[in-house]
Amino acid sequence: MKKKLLWIIIPLILIVSISVLLFIQIKYPKKTFSELLGTNESNITKVLMVNSFTGHRIETTNKEKIKELVNLLNNRTYRKDFKQTNRTGYLYAYDFYSEDKMLFRIVGGGDYVYIFNKERTIDAFYDVSKEISISSIEHWFNSIPSKK
Repeated sequence: MKKKLLWIIIPLILIVSISVLLFIQIKYPKKTFSELLGTNESNITKVLMVNSFTGHRIETTNKEKIKELVNLLNNRTYRKDFKQTNRTGYLYAYDFYSEDKMLFRIVGGGDYVYIFNKERTIDAFYDVSKEISISSIEHWFNSIPSKK
């Protein structure tokens, strides 16, 4: 009797587990930065960035520098946190603009980010597939002349 029950319970658990995983994959697909952006990355005309450690801010309109940052951000995938867990702290904040219109803001904390919409309210929390190395971000950040 116990063996028959196990033969029913184990497949049932497997079916439920697979169903939950498929649901998460479908409802919360992984996206690249470009997919989150919702517009062609060539439309980004300005990036403002803040280092949370120092409060130091930089701004660039240099297309090559913007492309470098987009490539760094595209080297990972983002998945909407299905629990939408509020987290605190961040390493860097990035504001992306098309002309004078803010497209959105990303506030990064390593393996998660907050995405803010045009109205600067939190649109969603995202889990990140892999962290961008701090040295890569700092190298990019320090390569931009700061505005006083």
